[in-house]
Formats: sequence, C-alpha cells, structure tokens
Amino acid sequence: MHRSIEDHFSEYRRNGYTIFQNFMPPNRLQHIRQTVDAEFRRRHTQHPDRIRASIANVLADEQLGPFFKKHLLNSTLLDYAEHVMGPFVQLDGYEITGYPSRTPDQRKKVDRWHRDAFNYSGVWGRHGNSHHLEDRVYTAPTACNCITYLQDMNEDTGHLRILVDSHLDYAFILDEDAGNPQTNEKL
Repeated sequence: MHRSIEDHFSEYRRNGYTIFQNFMPPNRLQHIRQTVDAEFRRRHTQHPDRIRASIANVLADEQLGPFFKKHLLNSTLLDYAEHVMGPFVQLDGYEITGYPSRTPDQRKKVDRWHRDAFNYSGVWGRHGNSHHLEDRVYTAPTACNCITYLQDMNEDTGHLRILVDSHLDYAFILDEDAGNPQTNEKL
C-alpha cells in the first residue's frame, strides 16, 4: 500500500517514527548487501569483541561514496526529509553499521534498546551525557534519521521492536530489563 508523505509525517509526529516499507527495489538492496558484506566480514574478524562495526563518512570513501550517492539521492528519502525539515536539507552524516550474524537460537531475543532523541526536555536536559545544563521543553521534530535496514526483519530473523510514543513519554529501560520484551512494544 502506497502512503503519502503527509501520512508518513503525521505518523512520525504522533509516534516518533515512520516506516517506508519496500521503498527500494529488491535487486538494489541485494547489490548494497553484496557491496558491504566483505568489508563487514573483515572488520568483524579484526575486532571480534566489538558488538558492531561501522563504516563512517561513507561519502568520503573512494569506492563507496560514488556507489551510495544513488541511495542518498533517493527521491522518497529526500522528499520526506524536506517535508520534516523544510526546503534546505543538510546531510549531517552517512554511516553504515553492521552487526555480526547471530546464531539461529539468538535471533529472536531482544538484543538492546536504543533511543534517538531530537528534542530537549527535563529528562534529557539533566542526562549525564547532555551538554545542556538546563531543562528545555519538548519541541516538534526538526531533524530525522533515515535508517535503511538491509536485513529481513521477520519471524525467522527477529523483528524490529519499537516503543511507540517513547519520544513523548521519555520511557527509560532499566539495565536489568534491557534484554526483555516491553509490554508496549510494536513488532
């Protein structure tokens, strides 16, 4: 089902995220996977103790920069980013992160929780890593992450788990609960 940019934006403001399913042709997705797989295998072998490997500043890479230009200039992503931020979209960064494959018995387990907070509030203003010394009220999103997952997310491989509205209610997952499903998560 095709949804309009406005529908996605309404969902983003309400829920803190939106998903553009199948916006990229499967053959392009496969080509991207094949392009980065060898590099991630090399990096995971070099540092097996790390939970992930990242290829930072992709656009400056001599081989990957030209290859990923097509992905970066994807009209669906650009149109949406302009709808969120206005007509002057600035690229802040382009990074590819890879996680080692998990064994089949580990695939459905909750791995960890991550939050992107593009707002400032009392909670984040007082956070230990915050550079802001005073509280700020929540403001509507003026930035967005456009994340493309290259792997399938389904019953066999494990789902993307989302805490709807967590950008508004400042949900916090205790360390002892980080590996557990949450009651209000959406798969």
